[in-house]
Amino acid sequence: MKIILVSLIIFAAGVSAQESTDIKPGYLARKMIEVRDAQNDAVEDMVFDGYHFQQKIDGDGNITEKKEYRKKHYIAKIDDSLHVYEQYLEFMIDGEIQSAEETAKEAAKRREEKEKRGARDLGYDFTIPLRMVYTGLYDLSYDGIADEPIDGYICYMLRCTAREENDSLINCLYYVDTASYHTVRVEFSPAKLVNVLVFKLSELSMAMNYKKYDDIIWVPHKFEINGRGKAAFFISVNFSGGETYSNPVINGGVDSSLFLMHDN
Repeated sequence: MKIILVSLIIFAAGVSAQESTDIKPGYLARKMIEVRDAQNDAVEDMVFDGYHFQQKIDGDGNITEKKEYRKKHYIAKIDDSLHVYEQYLEFMIDGEIQSAEETAKEAAKRREEKEKRGARDLGYDFTIPLRMVYTGLYDLSYDGIADEPIDGYICYMLRCTAREENDSLINCLYYVDTASYHTVRVEFSPAKLVNVLVFKLSELSMAMNYKKYDDIIWVPHKFEINGRGKAAFFISVNFSGGETYSNPVINGGVDSSLFLMHDN
């Protein structure tokens, strides 16, 4: 009986491996868009507890500054598009809690920065590049099955690459659950790095992980960002950060006035 069971497992693995070579990138993209559209139809609003950190790292690998934020994230569908509002509850620098006034000032600063850079994080629909393939702005390629499960899921890998260096486009590597076609993880970076006067980026990479909420809805779970560059006087500066989302409440009702006052 054990021999038969092992043989069946080996046979099933062989069939799965064979089927994985037959996946067409266009077909995989369409399935991903289908499940995302079903989720968009099912979701009116979302609320999450959030924890965010960001830190600067010098050339020797020492953390020179660490900022932490405790937040509440609100997402609501207004006029058929998702709007995001972040409520900053607590702000810390190097472990020291800042005043309510400093927290409000930091929140306003970060909202302004987020708007300027067109952040693609909690509320961004990462199937947008897939929907733009037909415009000729992106190329698709299927990279096979991931060597290791992602958060316990066996995943297809689909790569979406911008055809030109343009700071409004992103390059994405999607890890897609083979059973449901939901995105488990997406690794992404700008197709062109934008530099500011006092800081020049040489590397920037980000990732978003999702987890299952129900058969239709998967929710953001973890965001990561890592970068490298040079500041004034050619000082090397590395930075990293991340955000985790917990206690999701879906379709529980969100006050729309939050978005009218602080729409980003």
